[in-house]
Amino acid sequence: MDSAGLFFYNGITILSFCLLSIALIFGIRKYNLINKEQKWFIYYLVFIFGIEITSKILMIKQIDNLFLYPYYVGGEFLILSTMFIIGLKLSRKLYIVTTIISLSVFSEAVWLWINNQNVTSGVGKSISHLIIICLTGHYIVRSIKTIDTKDKFIMIYGGMFLYYTISVFLFLFMDQLITMQIINAYIIWGMNNLFSSILYGVSFYTFLKLK
Repeated sequence: MDSAGLFFYNGITILSFCLLSIALIFGIRKYNLINKEQKWFIYYLVFIFGIEITSKILMIKQIDNLFLYPYYVGGEFLILSTMFIIGLKLSRKLYIVTTIISLSVFSEAVWLWINNQNVTSGVGKSISHLIIICLTGHYIVRSIKTIDTKDKFIMIYGGMFLYYTISVFLFLFMDQLITMQIINAYIIWGMNNLFSSILYGVSFYTFLKLK
């Protein structure tokens, strides 16, 4: 059973990384066709790709990669919140708020890592995801109300809403990963990668259709 769970995790992880790579390649190719707000999604893909590839290189070399987690949670929130502030035309003063939140999330994760605690047990990740969910939901509702049929990125926002909503619930179990059976840990991480695969797949499809 453990081998089946490991196979599921490895398979979904490879699929997620491949779709991320393909989405990034097509996003860069169509970079000049998208607006300022949506360019930040390309930056997001570049950032996630950098974290993923660095993490995998460190794993191959059998080097602890947990120090990447603070950069991941802080950078992810900062990039996406900037994208929504621009896209929703919100007050520029919110840049100060989102920067403070990003630094707080980063600092919490660093503190947990330095003190040899489970870096995923902090509340920063959940809070940042909840904010992203709210911003994504607001953007989707606004697009529906204005009947913005020209917004080809609506599918990407839908994929983001699904991924981050599921991710919040999955991260509630992260603090138990150390004590739970290995098969359950594989399934939880695998499910997270499954929904990230959906986001990257939708992103690739959206970039492919841009003309």
